[in-house]
Amino acid sequence: MPWIAAAALLVAGISFADDWLGLHLGYRIVMHFAGAGLLVWIGLDLKSIALSGSAWVLPGALAIGLWLLFVVWMINLYNFMDSMDGFARRPRDVDA
Repeated sequence: MPWIAAAALLVAGISFADDWLGLHLGYRIVMHFAGAGLLVWIGLDLKSIALSGSAWVLPGALAIGLWLLFVVWMINLYNFMDSMDGFARRPRDVDA
């Protein structure tokens, strides 16, 4: 559990710094991959994909690469959707 907390703190720390300092995308992506890499390092990775009742076992390098991309994708997707709340307001709700 400490390694999962470390990965979460890594991502939360860079996200907090980005909110206050407006960091370059490259710094954030590197830290997102570092957090995802910690998860792979402790053994949390994708071993197979189950689709329609069948499971595809993935080779080691492909499994690690897909897992890293999936975790970084989900971090950025969550961040994007968190920023979308302003688009959901009606025009009369916006302070003029």
